[in-house]
Amino acid sequence: MIHSNVEVEDSLPLQDLESNQNKKLRGTHGRIFLNNGSPSMKWTRVENHSKSVYPTEVVYFCTEHILPLVVDDHIIVRTEHHRHGVIFRASPSYLHDSGQDSCIWYDWAIFKIDGSPIPCQILCFIRIGSLRPGIDHAVQQYPVTENNNFAVVRRMTSPPYKKYKSDYVTCGKLSEELYLFDCETILSDVAVVHEEGGTDNSFMVVASRDQWLNVFQQFIDKQ
Repeated sequence: MIHSNVEVEDSLPLQDLESNQNKKLRGTHGRIFLNNGSPSMKWTRVENHSKSVYPTEVVYFCTEHILPLVVDDHIIVRTEHHRHGVIFRASPSYLHDSGQDSCIWYDWAIFKIDGSPIPCQILCFIRIGSLRPGIDHAVQQYPVTENNNFAVVRRMTSPPYKKYKSDYVTCGKLSEELYLFDCETILSDVAVVHEEGGTDNSFMVVASRDQWLNVFQQFIDKQ
């Protein structure tokens, strides 16, 4: 993942991110905004200002597709979301101040999209505040609701399909486009790795340990 060279602007005053509502937000907080018309990002805490910000494509996606929908002049972003007893992380610089690959942590999750379970790589978490009245509150035809948590993701183009003989591994292609999905549609965590020998957007989905018994039982039943 290429890191952003978007300027981290220090001159703009931060609104209070320590309200009762925002204290519930997890992970490192920041905001994305337009600085003299240019998409920019800034972490909330001063000690994080030297850390890498989200990739340029994520910052631009937020200012182009999401910022026009909200009343505020900025979007609150964060690096963690807790759901189903799982900590999902989306950080360009986890516990470090550099942009090294070892510090990048973009978790995968199964989202329910158009009625189907689809693996998505999470690039950023967003808290949507008050929406502007009188406009269509949707990003790429997916609805956006206020006072809710969302994830900017890359999604697989379809549900994973069986490619190899193994019943523990399925495959899929990752879309180049970015999407905004409600965190309420997260079904579970998932293990996804790049398919060796495949294209850059070819990935393998590995069945989680709690699925192994079911896969084994199905194999036995077929004998």
